Amino acid sequence: MFRIVRRLVGRLAFPAGYCRKVGEITISEPISVEGGTVLDGRGLVVKVPGDVGGLVCSGRDVTIRNLVFEVEGNPVRHILFFKDAERVTLENVRVRGKVWNETAGICFLRGLDFRVRNCFVEGMRYGFIFSTGVRTVEMRGCTALGCKTGTYVMGQDAECEDVLIQDCCFIGPGGGSGENGHDGILLERTRFAFLKNNRCYNNEEHGIYLSGSYEVQVQGNSCLWNGWNGIQGVLTKDNLIFGNFACFNGDNGIYLDRDSGSVCIRNRCLRNGRWGILRVSSDDTVLARNLVHGNKAGSYGQM
Repeated sequence: MFRIVRRLVGRLAFPAGYCRKVGEITISEPISVEGGTVLDGRGLVVKVPGDVGGLVCSGRDVTIRNLVFEVEGNPVRHILFFKDAERVTLENVRVRGKVWNETAGICFLRGLDFRVRNCFVEGMRYGFIFSTGVRTVEMRGCTALGCKTGTYVMGQDAECEDVLIQDCCFIGPGGGSGENGHDGILLERTRFAFLKNNRCYNNEEHGIYLSGSYEVQVQGNSCLWNGWNGIQGVLTKDNLIFGNFACFNGDNGIYLDRDSGSVCIRNRCLRNGRWGILRVSSDDTVLARNLVHGNKAGSYGQM
């Protein structure tokens, strides 16, 4: 069923007693992938019971492509979980679930040099998590559909850095209230990040949320129909917010709270529920050449 590109023997462990059909398998324990594995599932469907994870890996130099994980029941673990891994590439991996427990479709904990391309997660609490000091992340062409949080770069315990998220789509379930981190892209304590040409639609709270992050470039993103703000920054500094569309959001197009030294230029903030651009305790933020029109409270607000 698998086409192994190089040296798989002894590096991939299927759980004992798994059930296999043509084109799919049902597992009772997570698939364990060791370092040095290149795995092409050729569209194989892996049925994952809710009480187990789908795949775990702590190795180096791992490539996984063309696999589908279907989550049954209420998951209590992340479906694909990479811990202390290095130089991991995921291509065309899909995760489909129907619940919103505190689990992710794809999660990286610590480690460095991750490339995630054309992957898809549906119906999970988190689509993608990069947590605790991850470094050098390249995420392109990925989609999170109906997830409470599309992508969470989590720097709570250790700062994350060198993150690229480009040409991705994060469409939330809509509705919602309160500060629960239900955003399209959530960057927390992250520096040297580049968010470019992403689509963040219909999320419960914000399209893009930067928290305690700096030297981040937010360019050419479309943040539309989100419950709160299109783009929000809190305790941020030295960021460039350039050429984004922040329109039709429930609250503000762009909201900056206690920002320092950032530049907000050539953005389009149209027909939002309150202000086009609202600054709170952010006197040295530079605003220039933004197109701000048709917002209910006005074009620019300051508190």
